[in-house]
Amino acid sequence: MAATEVGRVHPGSHDFEDDPTFAPSCKRCNRVLDHQFPSPTPADTLEAVVRRGLVELGVCSSLLIDGVPTDQMELLRSRLRKEARQRGWKFQSTARDGMLLAMVEGAVPRGG
Repeated sequence: MAATEVGRVHPGSHDFEDDPTFAPSCKRCNRVLDHQFPSPTPADTLEAVVRRGLVELGVCSSLLIDGVPTDQMELLRSRLRKEARQRGWKFQSTARDGMLLAMVEGAVPRGG
């Protein structure tokens, strides 16, 4: 990790006069830290959201899902990615503030 890839994290003081504590912000370091936490349990509704999302991707080639819980976001993204790739679609997604925006290339819209 390069020295420029460090995010600044302040200790618990409110005046921020103490020396800052630095935390890693690069993907490789965060992945190592992620493996130290238990994996989230999939929500009961995850499969239904994935099925509905695939329908929407097949029809419109894009979708926006709002209100995704933080612990479920990566599970939802990975399930949609896996299913889309099995259908031969090129999958892209971005997530922010509980919203998932996904797009696919290669889906043939139904109808006219």
